[in-house]
Amino acid sequence: MKVRDYHDVIGGVFLIAVGLFFALYGRNYEFGTTSEMGPGYFPVLLGWVLAFLGVVVALPAWFKEGKPIKVKWKNAFFVVISLLLYGFLLDKLGLVISTFVTALLSSYAAKDMKRLERIVVCVAITAITVAVFKYGLNMFIPVWPDMYNITAFLQQVGLMQPNG
Repeated sequence: MKVRDYHDVIGGVFLIAVGLFFALYGRNYEFGTTSEMGPGYFPVLLGWVLAFLGVVVALPAWFKEGKPIKVKWKNAFFVVISLLLYGFLLDKLGLVISTFVTALLSSYAAKDMKRLERIVVCVAITAITVAVFKYGLNMFIPVWPDMYNITAFLQQVGLMQPNG
């Protein structure tokens, strides 16, 4: 049995699915014309382009030989746990600490990184995240935790006893 290039097949099918979603969902909005584009123009147009590119990736991959897929469960575990932790910590510890902790935990999926590289990458990711979401997009996200949130968080996880 021939082992197909499943990496590209799966990637192409994913592109097709996302492209079709945007192309079909974008039809709910007014399409407009080329000279007067409506809100649905770009989602529909780019959705079809993305779906076409997915076919361009997936179709040749179906006919060429590739390596079998080997899931690295340890890496997947670190990434999934770090994302869940990020959702839990963001409102409690703020953008800086949550992003740094998430990036640090996710970095353990890359086994060949040295400690200094990990720290530099995490600081860079944190700085870019704060710059983009807090200052670039002006999102209402706490950058640092306030003392009430830290106290409530520590009490919630059992590391601090409530007063009174």
